[in-house]
Amino acid sequence: MEVPDTWEWTSMQMLSQYQNGSICAGPFGTIFKAKDFRKEGVPIIFLRHVSAGKYLTTKPGFMDKEKWKELFIPYSVFGGELLITKLGDPPGVCCIYPNDVGPAMVTPDVIKMSVLEEHALPSFLMHFLNSDDARKFAFGIAFGVTRLRMNLSIFKNLKVPLPPMEEQQEIVRRVEKLFAYADRIWLC
Repeated sequence: MEVPDTWEWTSMQMLSQYQNGSICAGPFGTIFKAKDFRKEGVPIIFLRHVSAGKYLTTKPGFMDKEKWKELFIPYSVFGGELLITKLGDPPGVCCIYPNDVGPAMVTPDVIKMSVLEEHALPSFLMHFLNSDDARKFAFGIAFGVTRLRMNLSIFKNLKVPLPPMEEQQEIVRRVEKLFAYADRIWLC
């Protein structure tokens, strides 16, 4: 993909905040147990909750709040983070976790990323990850025989063509204007 000279190629890792857990997936193994699920508590984010550009709340699942405080805060989102699917055809579908929902935790099949917003707009990265170019790239490097999968290493090293901040803002404005127009047509 060719980009203007004012843009730079970088990686998702370079666009994440400088703290442990800025890019991670949910817990694996014995600390994530079905017996800790509840009818209410801290929401659990499964693949079904991540759609291109939209966080879905269908079929919610919840974690025991005390167990969450004890073990799962590192795998949690609080608002504004990117949520990216590790599985799919292709993997890499992305949305932004809403600011008004409260804390939630991701499962092993969902990556969360806290964006370093001085360098990149989360909405720009979300639209990029949901673009045909990014999906073709994710499809090309994903692995798996029956179900394509992207691991954290692949995601962290995913190359991103990054424009200056003003251009990111303008690109997001235009893309969202087109999506709003498409929604209006769809409703007619």
